[in-house]
Amino acid sequence: MAENAPAAVAVLERDTVDLLLSDIVMPGGMSGLELADRARRLCRELPVLLTTGYAEAIDHATARGTGVELLRKPFRPRELGAKVHQMLSAAPAASEAAQSGR
Repeated sequence: MAENAPAAVAVLERDTVDLLLSDIVMPGGMSGLELADRARRLCRELPVLLTTGYAEAIDHATARGTGVELLRKPFRPRELGAKVHQMLSAAPAASEAAQSGR
């Protein structure tokens, strides 16, 4: 868990992460889209889930072809849980961990 995008990058560089979940619009000079790009450079197969309530941010994300999943706000906790479960179940790391008994 990180309080902002630069802190998240530090976590991604230091630790193994199963999924990146971020809002698209964030304070501090780095957007969730930029964070997703940085994360994907560090770990190409990392599942990335971005959330937003801003339609223009969704349009921008889909136009860029980022390869990330989007969850539009407002959403219910069970919707978030289902999406995270789906993404982790489909992630290559999840299937490798299951095979290795991790």
